[in-house]
Amino acid sequence: MQKINVNIEYAKGRKSKGYVLDVSRSGIGIACSTRIRKNTFVRIAGRPRLLVALEGRVAHCGTIKRTAYGYQIGVVFEPLNSKQKASLDKFFSVLEKRSHCRLGLK
Repeated sequence: MQKINVNIEYAKGRKSKGYVLDVSRSGIGIACSTRIRKNTFVRIAGRPRLLVALEGRVAHCGTIKRTAYGYQIGVVFEPLNSKQKASLDKFFSVLEKRSHCRLGLK
């Protein structure tokens, strides 16, 4: 499956790049290029037509060796507004369609 790239903003304008490892309605796992400390507030933005910006706090940060991005962060979403919830629903729908096509279920 194709990687879903994201941009991460944190700590008063600092930025990092990454890609989605996993996502749920309560949070997201991201491989990223920068160590971001636990409890840091982050804003995650993907392609505008796929996912609106989501905000949350880093619940954990660890190192990973299997990728050029050396860190993995787990982010717990802040309470989402209706636009963010709708965008997340659309995002899950797109992922589901990709999985069905990839597995030949469609």
